Amino acid sequence: NATNNTTTTTTTTTVVRPRRDDDDIFDLSDGDTFLTGDCSAHDIHMAQMTAIDDAMQVIVDRLRRDNDAIWRNTLVVFSSDNGAEMYAGDNAPLRGGKHTVFEGGVRVPAFVSGGYLSEDRRGHALSEFAVHCTDWYATLLSAAGVSINYARSQRTMDVDVDEKWSYIEENAIVIPIDGVDVWQAIQFGVVSDALVTREVLLHLDEIECPYASCGALLYGAWKFMRGPHICSAYTCGWNMAFMTDADTNVLGCALLDEDSANDDDEDGIAYLVHRQKESGTRQKNDDDDDIDWSLYDCDDGCLFNLESDPCEMQNVMQDYPDIVALMEAKLNAYQAASVKPLMSENVTYLDPDAIRPTLVCDSEYWCPYMQYDDVEFEEVLSREYMRLYGGHDDDDNAEDVLSLLYLVALGVFVLIGMSAVLYVRVYSHTEQVRCYTEFYGETHQLL
Repeated sequence: NATNNTTTTTTTTTVVRPRRDDDDIFDLSDGDTFLTGDCSAHDIHMAQMTAIDDAMQVIVDRLRRDNDAIWRNTLVVFSSDNGAEMYAGDNAPLRGGKHTVFEGGVRVPAFVSGGYLSEDRRGHALSEFAVHCTDWYATLLSAAGVSINYARSQRTMDVDVDEKWSYIEENAIVIPIDGVDVWQAIQFGVVSDALVTREVLLHLDEIECPYASCGALLYGAWKFMRGPHICSAYTCGWNMAFMTDADTNVLGCALLDEDSANDDDEDGIAYLVHRQKESGTRQKNDDDDDIDWSLYDCDDGCLFNLESDPCEMQNVMQDYPDIVALMEAKLNAYQAASVKPLMSENVTYLDPDAIRPTLVCDSEYWCPYMQYDDVEFEEVLSREYMRLYGGHDDDDNAEDVLSLLYLVALGVFVLIGMSAVLYVRVYSHTEQVRCYTEFYGETHQLL
């Protein structure tokens, strides 16, 4: 958070500035700027943060010229995309990292600054609710006083009007915008109850899923996840090695003292967290290979209360069966209303080798790998749009659609003390979408 109008790039982690005049670290000859010394992945990441920080200073200084002429109408939004790779970066004290849906993989720092931000909001932390990356679209439009009008480009490089998307207008298809407008909370500190109890879908993964749905979902303070690919081995755990003072972490997570780790219970979570805290190494510990990680993988589900347990140490599924039933119903509804993946167990419209830059365009960087007119999976997407938003079933999908089991939660779901009433019915797809909409509205209002 910026504490004044001139401090815009304050970070919350220690950044080590690389010695740029040391040839053992950098070789600047012939324009080569790659690290050539004995640097760990963490060293490289710190150097990258230094470079980003320097670049942002140049940008901000330019915006602030001419008596803040541009700056006073500028918002600066800075956010990480995901947590760090385990042991390459620091997610402590959070659990997991990149490629997982644990908080270490999905909870990241972000700040908003700039001359357009209200002075009385500078330096304040906004932590009452979760903000999703898709929220920025609606939020920035709101900040600029612009309404979402679903405008779509219909032009390609060589064609004035692309008819490929005409079916959207012809069928009056309106695809809901993901994300919510959080500008009132950022600019004025107005946090509605709907934001505090908001629902955020983190992940859906139907591949090898043994349930009606697999993935992860936030609902207020509750977080539910299940599936065979939630995490694997040490990515199911914690890495406290970068922490200088684990016992005073900002989230207040109890990271256990000497007396908390029971040496007689080497399968217990207390032992595991204590062991990772005291390991003293920033690299993966080979001793981790003897841990039975199946005890922590959430294949069959995990439920966490992030308000009391932000580091996800206590799976409380057995204590709150009503909440589990509610979260399962919501996750099932998302899966039923989702598009079919282009890459799955039995169907692959996108061959990994067909999009690999080193094979397609002899490059280390992503490049156009397919001519626009050759995109075959466009028809697959259009069928999915019609199936979900067009108001009728596509013949090719009729067998799948007409027999879909749809789990609808009716009745009262209250976080304290009341139980869920569920029933299963078979719906055609049109009725399925209608029921999903009603289900969301009813349960949200009740809660």
